[in-house]
Amino acid sequence: MGAWRSLPGDELDLSEVMNRALTLNIVSELTGVIVRSFGEVTLGTPIRIENYKRGTVEINFCPEHLSGLEIRQLYRIEILAYGQIYGTYLLERQPPEPGTVLLNGIEIYGSPRQVLEVVGKIPFADIQTNVDLSAGWVKNDLGYWVKTIPAEQELHGFWVHEFHVKGVEYEELATDPSNRAYSRVATDSSVHTLYYRGYEKLDSVTQPILVETAYSIYVWRCLLEATQKIEIETGRFFNLRRIIRETHRGLRRQRQLALRQTPVQQPDSQFILDCYSNGRRGFFRRFDLEDFDNNRGIGGNSLHLDSETGIVTVNQNRWDWNDVGNRIEYGTTDWFPGGENNLEVSYKAGYKTLPPDIDEIAAIEGAMRQAQYWQMLLTQGLTGISIGCVNLNFGQLFNQFVPGWEKRSAEVIDRYRRISIESFGALF
Repeated sequence: MGAWRSLPGDELDLSEVMNRALTLNIVSELTGVIVRSFGEVTLGTPIRIENYKRGTVEINFCPEHLSGLEIRQLYRIEILAYGQIYGTYLLERQPPEPGTVLLNGIEIYGSPRQVLEVVGKIPFADIQTNVDLSAGWVKNDLGYWVKTIPAEQELHGFWVHEFHVKGVEYEELATDPSNRAYSRVATDSSVHTLYYRGYEKLDSVTQPILVETAYSIYVWRCLLEATQKIEIETGRFFNLRRIIRETHRGLRRQRQLALRQTPVQQPDSQFILDCYSNGRRGFFRRFDLEDFDNNRGIGGNSLHLDSETGIVTVNQNRWDWNDVGNRIEYGTTDWFPGGENNLEVSYKAGYKTLPPDIDEIAAIEGAMRQAQYWQMLLTQGLTGISIGCVNLNFGQLFNQFVPGWEKRSAEVIDRYRRISIESFGALF
């Protein structure tokens, strides 16, 4: 997806139909010759307008669109409107690099206000964890929620409705794959403007939406460290992501494949499962959206997906190319081919919003990290501390509350811990 302009107010408006002539050209970088060309009215065109006011377009290539393009040769995509080139992007026909793409904007678990709720259970505890930014939001004609803030207002992360929002540059706000993102733009020396793109209604009166930032960089860091601990100890993530080219080991007569991240979202047009023969010396076959029996309306019946467990099962009695040993034969495909890291899958997994108990222990872990900082001050001979934002009694904090917090955190992490089973079984 591409955007025409990168500054507020300079977006190209694609609402005007007359003379728009939206066009996509694929040009060879070697020769400068246009190899393929598509207009917005071309039958089966890969280009469409994603948002008229923001000037964004979406490009979805299928194999027919790329026919005639050489492997590992560099091409340039040109996007034209109103007779001018507004966007250029490089294209090379090769597999994408393995990795993940964040889809819901939640990079950090928990929220500053939730940390306050945890510490607030301590009698006489008074701690500032957040700054309320809820008032004054207005939706502009581009569909962004807009609010002005003083230039000196620090932002240590950004949360809407107690869920973290990814921060991006304004030029990326329209095209970032996350369905929730924000940007801060310096309007002048005294005022900055916040732009938010998401599904929440920030000016609601009947059900007001909390918008906040962390009170200090240390509150933000505590939540970040808590998030990292949860992901490391469970061996999984809980935000919504697209996993690209996750590799698996094919075992002998294997009919089920356990994807590493759960829950797995229902397959979409970007789902790909590539199967190679032993040693990756030959291509076995590709499964995609149409091969799932979850999508019988499309005609698929080769695979079944259990979303909660992430297990993909090969259905029996499906005729296809079958890898026996290192030879390609024709037969029934009722198992995946065996081999070392010969299965590659791209899919979408995670939670659209975080599970409540994960949110809870992120706040608990963040609160304990703050408690550890306050404990360091005990080395100076203090029994308590009052530094403007904190007023706590350390005896109550560590003797009465922290042990219970640690127990609760360990219970939830154990419940979500992922165990890999691919090391068991024979290859051939």
